[in-house]
Amino acid sequence: MLNIFEETKLNIELIITIGSFVVLLLLILMIYLVYSHNEKMRKYVLKNSPAIKKLKDINTRYKFKNAKMLELYGYKYFSCIGDDSEREYFIQHYDEVEDEIRLKLLAAMYNADLVKEYEKEIEEQCFLGKFYDVNSKGKLKALCKVEKKLFKEIKLKPDTEFAVRIHMTHHKYFTRHTYVGEELQDLIYEAQVARDANLQKQK
Repeated sequence: MLNIFEETKLNIELIITIGSFVVLLLLILMIYLVYSHNEKMRKYVLKNSPAIKKLKDINTRYKFKNAKMLELYGYKYFSCIGDDSEREYFIQHYDEVEDEIRLKLLAAMYNADLVKEYEKEIEEQCFLGKFYDVNSKGKLKALCKVEKKLFKEIKLKPDTEFAVRIHMTHHKYFTRHTYVGEELQDLIYEAQVARDANLQKQK
């Protein structure tokens, strides 16, 4: 038979187990209620926000081009920290990606021009903080917060600047470098000069 001390210990462990289970259930219930409330707010805002409806309409009229970053991966066995492996790799493999780079640079320029019209139209036609049906100021404040977040999510985010990121795997470490703007233009020019020099040698 269990002595009083052992029975007390088992009872305490049982109480702790039951208590932990109850706390877990309450936590799950609270998460569910918060999630349900947030979803209800999101649906209400999507249905009753003139600004978001107008933004969706504006989005359908703008077609931005693909100017996403180009990721290149190379390997160099013999190297040391601080060398210029990424630049060397790009120059060596420039011919393989030249067409893609040219198209994406043009796409980024196109997007940069078009996004100005897009932003202007949004500024002139989308006014946050107004809803078709709101009964209280407290509710309005909460709805405005949700509306602002949804507006940011729905708004188009075109790539307006093209970049090339080069990942290099070395013998014992990894490096990467992102080229964008003038640095990328300089790298492209250097690659073209190196290619022209090699062609001259072959003649």
